Parts: sequence; structure tokens; C-alpha cells
Amino acid sequence: MRATAREHWLFLLLVALGAALRVVTFFAYQPALIYQDSQGYLENAAQLVPFPRWPIGYPLFLRILPLSRGLEVVPLVQHVLALLLAVGLYVLLLHLGVRPWLAALAAAPLLLDAFQLLIEQFLMAETLFALLLLGACALLLWRRPIPVAFVALTGVLLALATLTRVVALLVIVPAAVTVIAAGARPSRPVAVAVLVAAFALPLAGYATWFHSEHGQYALLGPTGRFLYGRVAAFVDCRQFSPPAAERPLCPDEPVGERPSSQDFTWSESSPIYRVPEHARERLADSFAKRAIRAQPVDYARTVLADVVHGFAIKRSVPRRIVPFEDVWTFQPEFPRREQADPVIRAYGGDGGSTQEDLVSFLRGYQSVAFTPGPLFAAGLLLGFLAAAGLGRARHSPLRPAAFLFASLALVLGVVPAMTQQLMPRYTLPWLVLLMPALAVAITALRGASR
Repeated sequence: MRATAREHWLFLLLVALGAALRVVTFFAYQPALIYQDSQGYLENAAQLVPFPRWPIGYPLFLRILPLSRGLEVVPLVQHVLALLLAVGLYVLLLHLGVRPWLAALAAAPLLLDAFQLLIEQFLMAETLFALLLLGACALLLWRRPIPVAFVALTGVLLALATLTRVVALLVIVPAAVTVIAAGARPSRPVAVAVLVAAFALPLAGYATWFHSEHGQYALLGPTGRFLYGRVAAFVDCRQFSPPAAERPLCPDEPVGERPSSQDFTWSESSPIYRVPEHARERLADSFAKRAIRAQPVDYARTVLADVVHGFAIKRSVPRRIVPFEDVWTFQPEFPRREQADPVIRAYGGDGGSTQEDLVSFLRGYQSVAFTPGPLFAAGLLLGFLAAAGLGRARHSPLRPAAFLFASLALVLGVVPAMTQQLMPRYTLPWLVLLMPALAVAITALRGASR
């Protein structure tokens, strides 16, 4: 044990710091932080039927927790899962041949990032989502050629990730490419077919269940307002002729003076509330698709700008009327108390409470302890360069791993930017994808391999 501690001292130190920070976060805000989606997740967990706005993955996770003991069970479990996630990431990188110090540094952002600590205290799906993603990566990278049983389990985990956050629907593509690149038993075509089937069958089953409840085969209900919010930031109704029913959706402000996509989606002053409620989603969806066809270059430029902003030094939402800091930073008072307290009391609590000294510490900590965007950018760039076989990486067995981590992160960045907006919390899965991509890429580009 002493020899193991000497070899892995850096990681053990980081785990101890991460655990201490999670204890502070857990007691700083009791019993849990509530976002506007949290109540819907809890209602879905109680009824356990497909809801139009959320897939069933996270509500099912909540359903198996003993919520009768209080909502504090949720952040407690999520903090523990995050620590286990860091251990799993470290072990996987060691197994791939990454040096212990580099593997420890790759796990450090997951352990120490203040935004990650905060999201674990919320009743939100990000921790479960990251766990499913890393589990799928581990199955694809642990053995070569990949056993067909691992391939099948990967498909199931990616399906569960999609049923946790639908933004993961396209992650099957980089997973299939990795199977082809790394090789599998009994053969690549069979393995890819197994992967796709294991991924598609759970989703098809859920879509059928959704149809029995809502009359359409889908994973979610209408999402027109999200796509409308995406295009409202750039749309110019002078460049096309929307029908009379959709014309109220044209924004009033000049393009350069408009708020963020999130404000167009949710703000009460958004033009989306000018159209009848019963037709709102349908009209918003039709208007958005019409705008994309009329202004494809502007749409592509907006998506690209959003993705690039995800690599900024600090996390923020450009031009948002409701400040980002009021939502995803540690607040001096219990946030959203008017929404949170009724939910907390429904599960036996007295309402939200804070520990002033602990909150003060966390607020100061968050001002310096976050993963800078350029570090994510380095993981993405070097990951793809290593996957392409640049320099010494040409003969490295780590090329499939570099590709898998980097491509999964890219998909999970581009899809939200295309369909709504790349919110800072949507980049948190990059902690378990782009940080290992960077470590694997450095190892491959140095010519080191196992």
C-alpha cells in the first residue's frame, strides 16, 4: 500500500481535495439546489411516464434513490459518483499507458472545477450523463480487439445517455468509427451492427412508449421554441417572407442589439409569446426552419461562434439579459428560493438554507478554480492531431482513444449550438472527454505507448 501511495500520490492528493470540496459544497446549501428543470424531473420520477420535455433517464435515476429521506440524498449520491468517476477516469488512462502524473492532472479538473462542484449539488442530470459517457468510452478502449459483449454494452450505455440528455443522439457515430478503427471480435461489420442495434433498440422502445402517452413516435415533445431561440439571434425577416401567422415571431431589435438565444426561448418579452399558445411550438418550429433555409450562412456562422465561445477563458452566455452569474455560480443566498422551497417541503424539508462561511469560501474559490476554455481547445485540437497520426503518433495504439474522446466532445458541443445554445453547463462533459483527450494525445505524440 505504501508503494502504491508513492506511485499515485498526486492523484490521491487530488481525490482528497476533491472530497473535501464536496463536503463543503454539500453543507453550504441544504438540502439541494433546485433549478427550473428539477421539479419536472421529480414529478417525472414520481409518475414514471414519458414527459414531453425530459427523457426518462434522470427521473429513473431519481426514482431508485430513497427520496423519502429528503432531497439531500441526491447531491450526496452525485458527489460520490463524481469521485468514483474521477477514479474511473484515472484508472482508464493508466490502463491506456498514460503516466500517473499526467493521468492525475487529466482528472484534476473533474475533481476541482467549481462549476462541476456546483452542478453536483443541483438536481440536474449532468453527473449521471458524464458517468454513462465515460463508461461507454472505457468499454470501447479497455481491450483490443473489442469483445462483442463490450460493444453491445457500449450501445446500451450510449442509449441510456441519450435518454438522459437527447443531445447525445449522434454520439453513436464516433463510437462506430472507433469500433472500426480499433477492431473488434468477431469482425468489424458484425460489431458495428451489434453496436447500432444495442443503441437503437432501447430508443425505439422508449419512442413506442412515448407514442402510447402522447400520440407520436419521439424521444421528446415539440421543441420548436428552442430552435426558434437559436435563429432569433440572427434572423432577418426581410430576406424571406414568413406567412402571416409566423410574422409576429420576427424580432424587433437590430441583429447586433438582440439578447441571447436563451432569452428568446424563455423571456416573457420574447416574440414567441405573441402567437397563440396552442400553436406556439408548431409555428416556432416552422419559422425557425424557414429562417435556416433562407439564411444558411448566418445560421452556420452563429453555430460556429457559439462553439468557439465555449472555449473562452471564462464561462458565460453572450448578451444574456438574465445574467449567467445568477444561475450557475455560487450565490450568497439560497438561489431561486420561491421555486425551491415548495419542492423541498414536499419532500419533508423546511426549505433551503445556507452556511454563510462555507458559501463565502465557495464564491471566492469559484473565481479562480475553473477549467479555462483554452485547455479544452488544446484537448480537442491535439486529440484530433494524434488521431490523425501526426508525427510520432502515426504508429501509436492510442489513436482510436484520442479520436473517441475528442469526437464525442465535439458532437456534444456542436449539437446544442445547432439546436438551441451552447450553455456553459453543457460543456461540463468536456471534463471527462477533452481532458483525457489531451492526456492521451500528449502520450501518443511523444511516442509513448503500451
